[in-house]
Amino acid sequence: MSWGVALRNAVGLGLGGIPSVLNAPPYANLALNFLSGALDPRITFTRASNATLIGSNGLIQSAAVDAPRFDYNPTTLAPLGLLIEEQRTNLLTYSEQFDNAAWVFGTSAAISGDTTTAPDGTTTAETITFSGAANGVFQSIACSSSTAYTFSLYVKLGTMAAGDYKIAIYDNTNAVFIATDIVPTQTPSSTAWTRVTYTFTTPATCVSVRAYCFRNSSSVNTTVNVWGAQLEAGIFQTSYIPTVDSQVTRAADSAVMTGTNFSSWFNPVAGTMFAEAQQPVLFALSRAAASLNNGTNGQRMTLFRRLSGNTISVYIAPGVGTVSSGIAA
Repeated sequence: MSWGVALRNAVGLGLGGIPSVLNAPPYANLALNFLSGALDPRITFTRASNATLIGSNGLIQSAAVDAPRFDYNPTTLAPLGLLIEEQRTNLLTYSEQFDNAAWVFGTSAAISGDTTTAPDGTTTAETITFSGAANGVFQSIACSSSTAYTFSLYVKLGTMAAGDYKIAIYDNTNAVFIATDIVPTQTPSSTAWTRVTYTFTTPATCVSVRAYCFRNSSSVNTTVNVWGAQLEAGIFQTSYIPTVDSQVTRAADSAVMTGTNFSSWFNPVAGTMFAEAQQPVLFALSRAAASLNNGTNGQRMTLFRRLSGNTISVYIAPGVGTVSSGIAA
């Protein structure tokens, strides 16, 4: 989730472009515009690991431990705000090195390493050449049964037609495909990198899967470039987590304002909460954009997207309830 804040009177949240003073004194007001690419010093930001982001040049970059990530649209280069994500683990190893033995190739597939410029600007992307049937390329990993996973991969077509690029997920435990000949929702091209994604749920007895970065049951004679494979537990993809010889976990982001940094402007009697946030997909889970609380669940006010539909609601501490206040764009 990328987001920005504009706080006034009591509190509000937005992506920017909101006046800093919408209520005349004596009301408190505060404006925080994360589209500026700077974090207000009153906010404490933490993350216990490195993490990636899309920089202002459209390339994937790495942010150090506890460094906030100001994300950008990779195509338009428009600022998206402060990137806040939950903890995730990339279960695939050698996420950029498809010529490593961790990746298994069908008899008609061959790999050429470090052939072209990758989404991070380095010459680390690989080219896979196919010359017939039995053309799958996969990696097997242990998984949990009855669990949602999301597979993602950066793809740039070589001589391959967009309609020929397909992926698959295989249940190693039960020796059956969970899904095969999947045409990704995101259509790859030969002119730019496209991150294709697919979300699936493992069967009740499945404890091992194959994630195919390419599998077309028909015979193909063509090439495709690949980079940045990721398999993570969850119903949506998150920012890319590079791996080498082991799985890697990206810690959760946390941005909080506490103590006098908060009390110096907060009006405890009356105020307005406003939020404008951006998330990659409509989640099947409620997602909070902002919360005012005392560190417990007993005293809090949270602005969130409801479990069902696009309704934006305010949750007030137990005993007060939930009030629907608008429809998300």
